[in-house]
Amino acid sequence: DTKAFHNSVKRKGPSGNIPLKYAEVLRRTVDWVKCPQVTEHILWVHGSSFTSSIAQAVSSLHEQDKEALATYFVNKDPANEDVRARFISTIAYQLGRSFPEVREEIGHVVARDPAILSLSVPHQLDSLILKPLAPLLSVPDGAIDSPHHPVVIILDG
Repeated sequence: DTKAFHNSVKRKGPSGNIPLKYAEVLRRTVDWVKCPQVTEHILWVHGSSFTSSIAQAVSSLHEQDKEALATYFVNKDPANEDVRARFISTIAYQLGRSFPEVREEIGHVVARDPAILSLSVPHQLDSLILKPLAPLLSVPDGAIDSPHHPVVIILDG
């Protein structure tokens, strides 16, 4: 669902008018994304009316730095179709664009089971995102200088 991409023609870019008190949230979010020693693997920014602007700004900055990124911005239009039908495939597609080894594994999964996109969201999540990403995210025991492969998935809705 390309309308859900952060850089879709259907989306407005960051307004640039993020109030100062939310600019600190943006800074902390960007710092968290860039930190190779991060121990928390999920960052949830919630509660303000500016979370969409923050998510859009982080997405744009990440893209400018040519770093791996997958986004899903839910259209708030009441006529919006069921998001669950496209959510996992949209994220999987973007992860595949960022990581060739993930794209190859997703291709194998879909070739083995073309009906995967009609199965439950938990099954799609496991088969199209979690399992293909697992080798990329694992750090061998004793590895000190293992390369840092941040996988940033931004959901806004």
